[in-house]
Amino acid sequence: MIPLSDRTGIEFAYDSRRLSDADAPGALAAAVGLPVDAGSPVPLAAGARPRPWVGNVVAVGPAAGAAPALDGAELLLLQLAIAQLVLLWPIDRAAMPEADIYNEEIAGTWARVTDFTAQHFRLNARGGEPFWDDARAAPISAELASKIDLFAARGMFAHVNHEAHVEDSWALVMAGHGITPRSFDPQASLVEDPELMAEFQRQLRAVATDVRAMDTHAEALRRIRG
Repeated sequence: MIPLSDRTGIEFAYDSRRLSDADAPGALAAAVGLPVDAGSPVPLAAGARPRPWVGNVVAVGPAAGAAPALDGAELLLLQLAIAQLVLLWPIDRAAMPEADIYNEEIAGTWARVTDFTAQHFRLNARGGEPFWDDARAAPISAELASKIDLFAARGMFAHVNHEAHVEDSWALVMAGHGITPRSFDPQASLVEDPELMAEFQRQLRAVATDVRAMDTHAEALRRIRG
C-alpha cells in the first residue's frame, strides 16, 4: 500500500496460473473490503541482467533486473544502484574498469534483496492454499537457508557480502512469521536487567521526543503543496 496525496495506491501481485487478469480486480476489492479502480496488469519478469554496465551504458532500476514485488524492493534497488553509480562514476570515456565493480555489487545486492523477500514465502504458515504451499516448498538460496537456521538456533544473523537490510529488519520478519530462537546470544547475559531497562526507557523517551516534534501527515502534505 502506497499512501499518496489524493488516494492510496495498492500493488497487487498474483499468480496468473491461479487468478486470471479479469478476476484480479474483484479479488483485490474483496481483500481490501472497498471498491478499487484497477489499472491494466503488468507482467512481472524474473531475474536480473547479468551485466548491467556494458561499455558506456549503465542499467539501473527495472532495466537492471526485476525486483521482487514486496518490501519496497524496487525502490531500494534503484537507490542502491544510483549510489553505486555515483561512487564509481568513470573518469575515462574509453576505459571503464569501474564497470566490473558495479556489476558485482548490483548482482550481489539483487541476490540479498531477493533473499529478504523470499523469506516471506518460505516461512508462511498458510496451510491448505495451493499458492502458499508451493511457495513454502520452493527452493531458496544457501545464504537465506543459513540465515533462517542461525536465527532459529540463537536469534543471531550472519551478514554476508552485499547485505541490503539491517539485522532488525530480518529479525522482525522472522519473528513475525513465528520463528522463536531455541537459545539466545550469551553476550546478552553481560548486561544487567536494570541497565537494560534504563536503556530501553532512554530509547523510548528519544522516540517520543522526536515524534512530538514532527508535523502530522496532513501538516506535512500542506507544507509540500505550499
